[in-house]
Amino acid sequence: MFKPRKLGAGLAVLAATAGVGAFAASAQAVVVTHYPISLWADPDVQLSTDAELTFDYSGGTITPRLTATLETESDRCYRVHLTSYDGSTLLHDKHGTSYCFNKAGHHERSIDLSEAPDARTDRVVVAVEKQNNKTKDWEVKQSQSAGYGLYMDPVRILGAGIDVGGPVFNSTTGVPSGYTLVTWSIDGNGKATASYDGTLHLDDFFPGCGRVELRYLDEAGTVVDTVDGATNCPVDKAHYPYTESLSAAPSAQISQLEVVMQSSGDHGATWADVGSQTVSIGDF
Repeated sequence: MFKPRKLGAGLAVLAATAGVGAFAASAQAVVVTHYPISLWADPDVQLSTDAELTFDYSGGTITPRLTATLETESDRCYRVHLTSYDGSTLLHDKHGTSYCFNKAGHHERSIDLSEAPDARTDRVVVAVEKQNNKTKDWEVKQSQSAGYGLYMDPVRILGAGIDVGGPVFNSTTGVPSGYTLVTWSIDGNGKATASYDGTLHLDDFFPGCGRVELRYLDEAGTVVDTVDGATNCPVDKAHYPYTESLSAAPSAQISQLEVVMQSSGDHGATWADVGSQTVSIGDF
């Protein structure tokens, strides 16, 4: 089940990302969510305050990974346990190394545990467990459920008489006053895409034409797919806004999107890039 990105987190990096490409250039897994794990309540066993579950996306699969420090106080055996789900359906069940101590006192062990990659994973339960000395059964002392969420990326590209941004245009400054939003999604087969919903502004651009082109990229920056927006040719030098929604077919290779402004002096026969911004499915 896809969970849309929180708008607030995207806007928090608005100033840093406006007009600047923010993307992963290496052919490695992209972390789409950093989820803090808060298992601190039990005085006998807990995870450190910096415990984190990440959801890594690569090649159409999601890989949950827990990093933390296991902190214990008594002379027992302890371990961390991960179970991953598609909704309510159990997909994978994996426990980490068992750590046994023969003396009471504070003990710490570093944890780096990954679940099996799976396109269907949308939720993971993280548990810390303690072994019963008599029955050898494992008892869950604390647990937490964590799901991944994708973020909407703000985009604004400024040019000479041609801009991409929100629908409102400031005639005093000559630029859009808002931002276009790019929304990421991953379907149940692990294929990703990004949807563009924005406005191209042409101001004193006659007799030229403008359009938006979307270039979908893989983790290494190689073009996977291209989507061209409508050709827009103003009839005079006034301001004209052109709003449209664009997206490519989902693909297991997509992890970046380059939003490109293009201009044409021959009514769309040829096009030249005049500005761009690249955004990533990754949570950065």
